[in-house]
Amino acid sequence: MGKELTGKQKSFVYFYLGDANFNATEAAKLAGYKGSYGTLRVVGHENLTKPNIREAIAEHMQQFAMPANEVLARLSDQARGSIEDLIDVDGYFIRDDLKKAKERGKLHLIKKITFNDFGGVKAFELHDPQAALVHLGKHHKLFDRAGEETPNVKDLAIKAFQELLAEYKDLPREIVAERVAKRFNIDSAELITEAVN
Repeated sequence: MGKELTGKQKSFVYFYLGDANFNATEAAKLAGYKGSYGTLRVVGHENLTKPNIREAIAEHMQQFAMPANEVLARLSDQARGSIEDLIDVDGYFIRDDLKKAKERGKLHLIKKITFNDFGGVKAFELHDPQAALVHLGKHHKLFDRAGEETPNVKDLAIKAFQELLAEYKDLPREIVAERVAKRFNIDSAELITEAVN
């Protein structure tokens, strides 16, 4: 990290990420900066432009950020989630099933749960698997434009290959093909063969 934060700057970062809920003016006020609302607003803004404060905020945010692979893994889990992960063989959801679901790492599949007056499970709802599939489909660009047919990947790769060959005439076609093939996740030798025909 760059320049060390002062005590007030540390407080600003703490409150900005906490009680101030990303409001720089409120974070400045809570951190002990003095002045009118306008002054605190300027101080908050200036603090957010200082590299050492931005870096400290980014470091704290990184600790709580979910990596992209984890997001995809959780969505995949929700898409594959089944009521079978949570109920017993007779179809009843009993308290022991919560323990079993926890042991199997499946509690995150439950979106909502209500209990009866006796502490038993009255009802539960899983996260919507179709919604998870839609998010995964969007990530994998399975349906980029509603109502339109997804273009043939090979045709797009051939077009890109031909355009790049025309633009970079000095590069060997094998190198261009390799880069295009990697981008479109296809075989480079097949790309060269298809593009020549």
